[in-house]
Amino acid sequence: MNHADLAWLRGKFEEFNVAIEGAVADVADDPAFKVAYVDTYDAFRGHEPSQLQTPNRWIWPIPAPILSEHALWGAAHPNGYGHDEMTKLVAAALPITE
Repeated sequence: MNHADLAWLRGKFEEFNVAIEGAVADVADDPAFKVAYVDTYDAFRGHEPSQLQTPNRWIWPIPAPILSEHALWGAAHPNGYGHDEMTKLVAAALPITE
């Protein structure tokens, strides 16, 4: 993939996120549905694959490092840091009941 491909893909992700957020908004007030939209996309800004290999990079680069025979499946997906941050965002959106 090159820079133009990534820009196109980012645009598709943005369209997809708008569609999901809209679908959630359509049913959010319906008591039959217990849904919430959690925006993880914006939280990842500044933590793109181009960042150095530190906790600052939350997404595997393209191509992904060869850690296993499935490495290419991980390219452009969250790494461990990214999954931890998504977990925090989703957990913060969950209602806490005791």
